[in-house]
Amino acid sequence: MSNSKIVALADAVYLSERPLPNAPDGRYDAQVKPATDPADPNANHSALYKLVSAVEDGIKKGPIVNDIKIIPALVDLFEHGDAIDDRKQLFTQGLAALCRLPQTTELSKKANDTVISVLYETLAHPPASYVGSNVSFASAPSQPTWPNDKPIADGKVSNAIPAAAQGAPAPRFQGNFREADGGGNNPLMPDLGRAGQPYARSVQSKHPLPANTLPDTGLVFDSLLKARDFQGHPGGNSSLTFAYASLVTHQLFRTDPRDMTKNNTSSYLDLSVLYGINQDQQDMVRNKESGAGLLWPDSFAEDRLVLVPPAATALLVIFSRNHNYIANTLLQINERGRWTSPPPTDPVKRALQDEEIFQTARLVNCGHFMAMIFGDYVAGFLGLGRDGSSWSMNPFDPIKLSDGTSVERGEGNNCSVEFNLLYRWHATTAAKDIAWTEDLFRDAFDNKPFDQLQLKDFVPAVSKAWRTVDPNPRTRTFSGLKRQADGSFKDDDLARVLQDATESVAGAYRARGTPGVLRIIEILGMEQGRTWGVCTMNEFRKFLGLKTFDSFEEWNSTPEIAQTARQLYGHIDNLELYPGLQAEDCMPLGPGSGICCGYTMTRAILGDAIALVRGDRFYTTDYTPGNLTTWGFQDCARDPNNGAFGAALPKLLFRHLPRHYPANSVYALYPFFTPEVTRQNLTKLGIVKNYNFDRPKPQPIPKIVDTLTGIRYVFGDPAKYKTTYGDDMRLLTQGYGFFLVFEEPAKHEKDRALVLHSLFPSQDSMAQYINFYKSKTIELIKETSYKVFGSPGTRVDIVRNVINITSVHWAADYLIGIPLKTKATPNGMFTEQEIYDIFSLLFTCVFINVQPEHGWSLRTQAKQFGDVINSLIEKSLNEAAPRTAGNPLVGLFSAVSNMIWPTDKKLCHPFLANLAESGRPTKDLVGNVVGLAVGSSVNYAQAVAQVVDFYLDDARAAERADIISLCKKTDAASTERLRGYVREGQRLNPQFAGLLRVSAVADQIPLGEGRPPVSVVPGDIIFSSYRNAQLNPKDFPDPYKVDPTRPKSSYQNQGAGFHGCPGVNFAEQTIPEILRIVFSLKNIRRAPGAAGKMAGFMLNQFGTDNRMYLTDTGNLSPWPGSLTIVYDE
Repeated sequence: MSNSKIVALADAVYLSERPLPNAPDGRYDAQVKPATDPADPNANHSALYKLVSAVEDGIKKGPIVNDIKIIPALVDLFEHGDAIDDRKQLFTQGLAALCRLPQTTELSKKANDTVISVLYETLAHPPASYVGSNVSFASAPSQPTWPNDKPIADGKVSNAIPAAAQGAPAPRFQGNFREADGGGNNPLMPDLGRAGQPYARSVQSKHPLPANTLPDTGLVFDSLLKARDFQGHPGGNSSLTFAYASLVTHQLFRTDPRDMTKNNTSSYLDLSVLYGINQDQQDMVRNKESGAGLLWPDSFAEDRLVLVPPAATALLVIFSRNHNYIANTLLQINERGRWTSPPPTDPVKRALQDEEIFQTARLVNCGHFMAMIFGDYVAGFLGLGRDGSSWSMNPFDPIKLSDGTSVERGEGNNCSVEFNLLYRWHATTAAKDIAWTEDLFRDAFDNKPFDQLQLKDFVPAVSKAWRTVDPNPRTRTFSGLKRQADGSFKDDDLARVLQDATESVAGAYRARGTPGVLRIIEILGMEQGRTWGVCTMNEFRKFLGLKTFDSFEEWNSTPEIAQTARQLYGHIDNLELYPGLQAEDCMPLGPGSGICCGYTMTRAILGDAIALVRGDRFYTTDYTPGNLTTWGFQDCARDPNNGAFGAALPKLLFRHLPRHYPANSVYALYPFFTPEVTRQNLTKLGIVKNYNFDRPKPQPIPKIVDTLTGIRYVFGDPAKYKTTYGDDMRLLTQGYGFFLVFEEPAKHEKDRALVLHSLFPSQDSMAQYINFYKSKTIELIKETSYKVFGSPGTRVDIVRNVINITSVHWAADYLIGIPLKTKATPNGMFTEQEIYDIFSLLFTCVFINVQPEHGWSLRTQAKQFGDVINSLIEKSLNEAAPRTAGNPLVGLFSAVSNMIWPTDKKLCHPFLANLAESGRPTKDLVGNVVGLAVGSSVNYAQAVAQVVDFYLDDARAAERADIISLCKKTDAASTERLRGYVREGQRLNPQFAGLLRVSAVADQIPLGEGRPPVSVVPGDIIFSSYRNAQLNPKDFPDPYKVDPTRPKSSYQNQGAGFHGCPGVNFAEQTIPEILRIVFSLKNIRRAPGAAGKMAGFMLNQFGTDNRMYLTDTGNLSPWPGSLTIVYDE
């Protein structure tokens, strides 16, 4: 017996021995943790499984310490704790070891806290000193302004709060929100980090550097920094890595051109590049008229980015779109019930609603940016993705050290001049971006040779360049892109810019690595450093707790570079900070080192990243579901199992450019690395086969078919119009599929007939199933009803505990033979809710997996649970007809597991035995059972739940009264009228809004009613809007009226044509019987408050409303989860 089978058996025993959950929702506590909680991925596995998983994971990650160089590094730490020799690589080796520790262990948590403590305390909180001082007789300083100070031509770009709302009395907002200029982050020091404040000085400089002894900055550049050639980044980082870095640096540093001691942007990662550095700029990007907290389409505040390579601005546009996505979703969910759509007409109420939604959406959007800092940016610095690690630092939570002291958080931040110089990474500019910059500079500097530019040339050139920048963020463009009529950019253009950047390898950090075109920029940076009086390179290292350099050779081991620096500076202690940082030896690629920049720079960047996040109260003490809402708090959580080891950028690329990024594309999952390097990394990890490396081709925009004439035409011809879910169904059925995905008529009909004849072998079969639904519904109502003290009536969650669970028992008992854990069978393997969740996952993966945002995790989880379901079906087949066992290990597993669950006669055995009589291969039979179980469980429950919910509405009181009356009658006419109500409920509250097909031919799809046909070509996607088609007055006169007498032939509630649902008659016969039970409850009514409603909203896609629901944890789901009703006994 293989190890995997032994582990599986141990898991089965473990699952059977679990006590029943005692929560009313039927789930264990670990199963309802929010997405932000680092839940144990092995929570539902045996100790043996956990042991084997830990061993396998350890083998993949390698030894915790894999380099003997850490031994002398540790010795150095003990001997020189305040002057660590980073060339011994203790820091990177330590981080690499931490990454290999299981993140849920106590050792990992303590090690993380220690690292965070060291990094956070790199900088003073608050700063000890600032650059410059105020002039006592000067007027009050002006507010930060636009660099070009151009007036807005039309004067209408800012639609600020209407006059009627200004000064109006209003209560304080419930949430804690960011101020536009970054002020108030530290309530005790509200100006700390506010835009327009002086730069901090992190390091006290004691080493005098007389101006007459310093080398010419142009000479420093030409001899130490200027590139002689282009060298690609050793880790294969793409230029998109540093486009993102541009967003980081541009929101942290904006030196006032009139007063270089001041920073005109905030000192926080608050997306000021998107939202602006003050209230005036923020007003310019906001569409306050909407009342929905929106930005103008694809608008952004940061005008400087227009003058850098275009990928940075394209990324910023993605964040602009994400803000509006978040704002719209917040309004649709309306978690606290304070907002209305459409917004209030009263100007004060409208302005308040707009402000609250905007500010909440900003917090959530910043949460996404923060997730990217650690999931993409810092992870790239440490090379985690290359090593297959989803580990992430956690700098957010309270930390108490072993001595009892706490590491503070939320104290604020103030950017310093030293880090202003550090974040100038011009050596990493990609070859394509160098050419782009050269074109820009030739125009700005009137073709003057780059090596002849002087500081006096800079201001006129900048002024000339700024004249080309549109000050209006609603109309501003970049890199030749054009806005569309609605103000947005074309998806094709944004994807092209971003994918080009992914294909372009960044430059390498190194001495003599900065492009010559940037000579004047580098000279200006060095001159700024001298004006600010920054510390030397060795003083900076001492500040970081690193060993100071004893020689130029220790700083840079290349003899020519070291000797050149000696000629320029004479002594190592004279080496200036700017060239010292830029030309230092770089960390080699290896464990704990991925960005490969200078040793000093690496240590400083990580310290600053932690300080920026841990020092920001909106990422620590005020980062709560109360401020971001339950959904928003979880929306920006990292997913370590997303196919990208927890990177956060893929989610936004999938979300906002879904036609351009397939779910398994490395362009989306690893955009910060070139595809070829990603291929090498994934090959080394042994998972390369799971990914697509081709540059994505845009999928066509779906064409809409919204009449029954057109739908029946499309769905009636599988030769012309193909299903979209075949691959996912085959994934879950060991490659076989199911007849609902077969396009060949003979194969489809053969399996369809086999399944239906096996399920309905006689005329009595339907009656047997009807009796099951009736008895199980009655049983579950009786079992799960309860009373609340002091409240009249009896309550039951009719959806979660009755309708959904009835469908679980149908599939588990009659089709598969899953040993359920119930009160009657406490030693079962899975609880009823677990099986419901599994079937929901499988159905979603196959039939609703159309958006790439969740595609990877959906398929991964579905495959895992699909394999479990396959094994259980094969086991039951072997019990029902032993000769069908396709895998000898299944027989052995069955024999052993029968000791836990004796093989009594199961309800599924007749069905499975009938299937087995066909003599078909076991894999074929298993595939058909999987397809039938998935396709007749949760979607069936959804249809029933939505019909019940529909008729519980007060607006349907008359229809509900008629239904209650019909439930007491059993004559044929009453039964048919009841079925008519079910059909109408399904039409007006459908279980699916539409279905997709792909055209295999060029064709004209007739719509009827004199409308022009829909023209399609091969590869076109057709969205068939069933909801809208069944609201067409041509087919359904007075379409919004409930009329149970409409002809049965009018409906297409369960699909149409060749792949129409095989269970239409089954549902027609059984659903009314469930309604009879439910609506026979005396004085049935909704429970008061939120419990009496199926929480959710309508999401409009392709012009069609599609219902979405909220789960118990506040996430979105297509599946109704809960509806409590009250009845009298």
